[in-house]
Amino acid sequence: MNKCSPEKKQKSYEFVKINEIYLNFPEGEIVGNVFDLKEHNNEFYLVDELSHTIWVTDQNGELKRKIGRKGKGPGDLLTPVSIAFKGDTLFVLEKDNSRVSIFDKSGTFIRQFSVKNGMLDSIEISRNGDKMIIGESLGIWDYLFCSINGEPLVDSQSIQKTQILMPIRIAGGQISVTKNDNILFSGIRKYNVVMLNWEGDTLQSFSSVPNNYQAPNLNNRKNLMKQKFWSIVTLPLEINNHILIQRFNKFLPTNNKSEKVKNKFCYDLFSLDGELIAESLKCECPYFLYQKNGFLYSIDYTSIEKGKDNPAILVYELHRQ
Repeated sequence: MNKCSPEKKQKSYEFVKINEIYLNFPEGEIVGNVFDLKEHNNEFYLVDELSHTIWVTDQNGELKRKIGRKGKGPGDLLTPVSIAFKGDTLFVLEKDNSRVSIFDKSGTFIRQFSVKNGMLDSIEISRNGDKMIIGESLGIWDYLFCSINGEPLVDSQSIQKTQILMPIRIAGGQISVTKNDNILFSGIRKYNVVMLNWEGDTLQSFSSVPNNYQAPNLNNRKNLMKQKFWSIVTLPLEINNHILIQRFNKFLPTNNKSEKVKNKFCYDLFSLDGELIAESLKCECPYFLYQKNGFLYSIDYTSIEKGKDNPAILVYELHRQ
């Protein structure tokens, strides 16, 4: 098994790779960029924003069906970024169509509804299926509560928006749901992840200032691009009764213009009551898109460099040493 060890001062936890599932698609079926991933009824649903489709595979990575195609009409998709389920009904959030499209389990289109403008990035549905939360980014991450039919319920008021757009997009959005049906949401202005209920009340905060964390300068785009190093807190996930915070660290070139931008992820672990347990854990996996039953899922594109046509799904566990 592949192990990704934390830094020397953090020896109590490690990520262990337990499976590597190569996507085995028919010739010509090429994955563009998987922005979200879910497992449902023993099938993987991969949200491909570049191919404008949802790939559905079995547990071995064999393609079973595709949902959607590029377009603006009913049943079409334009830059899908996130999915959620109500029973077997699939809800697809489309960034460039500014809407949610709904399909049955076979992929047959049912209906759609519009969502307020913004750079949409994530959708989740409550356990009883009567509400949804939609995340967006317009300079800073925000969220919107809706009924299951798309009527706005509660707008967040605590997060101040800015007038600039972030110069990057990060797969996976900013919202996930815990096993107790609470919402984890992370903003990017500072290191602060909150746990919400479906009424919008804050139940818990997870906040820290690690040694290798520096908030982005959001005063204006020019100042941000001059900043040589900054961090963004990305998708938070509950794992084994802990909260895993993922951080995207961006290193800009210094004086050498030929030097490439370096992006690295690291991970902080909190207890459910907000106590920091482990800081700056490392992993060879670039980013976790999803968690279920104690397993963490990621997409690995390095398999393409080794001659494969498509990436692989990586499955990890978080182990305490």
